[in-house]
Amino acid sequence: MSFNELNNLAYHKPDDRWEIFGIPDFDTYNQNLVIKGLFHPSVPKDVVEAFLVAEYMMSHAYYHYPLYEEAFSKLLRITEMAIKLRCNELGIELKNANSRFNKTLSVLIKELCLAEPGKDLEHGLDIIRNIRNSMMHPERHSYSGAMCKGAIQSTVTLLNEIFIPGPIFTPFLNHHQAIKEQLFTYQKGLFVLEFQDNRYLVESVEVAAAILADGKWIYYLVACPVTLNIGEQMTKHSYSKPLLYFVTDLSIGENELIAKEMENSSWIKINTTNHPDNLVTYQKFIAEREEAEENDRVMYDHFMKDTIAKKENEFWYMWLWRIE
Repeated sequence: MSFNELNNLAYHKPDDRWEIFGIPDFDTYNQNLVIKGLFHPSVPKDVVEAFLVAEYMMSHAYYHYPLYEEAFSKLLRITEMAIKLRCNELGIELKNANSRFNKTLSVLIKELCLAEPGKDLEHGLDIIRNIRNSMMHPERHSYSGAMCKGAIQSTVTLLNEIFIPGPIFTPFLNHHQAIKEQLFTYQKGLFVLEFQDNRYLVESVEVAAAILADGKWIYYLVACPVTLNIGEQMTKHSYSKPLLYFVTDLSIGENELIAKEMENSSWIKINTTNHPDNLVTYQKFIAEREEAEENDRVMYDHFMKDTIAKKENEFWYMWLWRIE
């Protein structure tokens, strides 16, 4: 076999590092790690076509692990382009007044956010800008590989949000705020959550996000469980996950909440409880949590917030592009 033939074979050999992630073949890899460019019709063609390049880079990273981060690097540049395109749409000048120099990306982000204050873009765009600056000026060669997956997914969401007209996005925020006010009595207490013949004791319930897509309101429902062995979990840093659902047909009563979970079309029911056994379990849970070492409490809180945030990232990625 010739030298060139050996080289060609090497370029089509799966990267062994994906075995660490339990990826057995190319199809499984694509299904789990290639983030599709799901965009609503208002996202410009330039952004959609540029993202397709990043999508191919993600797919070909199956053969060379570091390409995955290069896809994210490409996406950072796409986001900068998107900011400028949206500024053009809104009549925001890209150049400084009386100067041949362009405005910095930081200035454009501030002016864009001032033009559309209801979309709350500044925090997400500043994160992208800071990551871009860091990656464009590396001090050493490194790559994060599949750890970029969540960042890529959230950046797709950010691109969708950039181009959503304010009059469409604002009702999402207003409706979410109204739902949060209705759920005030569920923010702290003791409740029983029933789902698919299972019953869970939970201490809080909230709707973390809401969107009108495909003609119906869809919600991200979060419930924090009360566990029997929270002290042991915090010591071992192995925790029960929060209960996270995408739901529709939400009905909020004074003592009962009902919603339909979307994946299985099963109903979720949440009721307040004052049963003595449940109260004893809850008191034990609170006591063990408060008695834990401060570092263990910090790690537990971080785990819960991070798990909830990752699922919210998935919520927006799944539904934001489907707005009407």
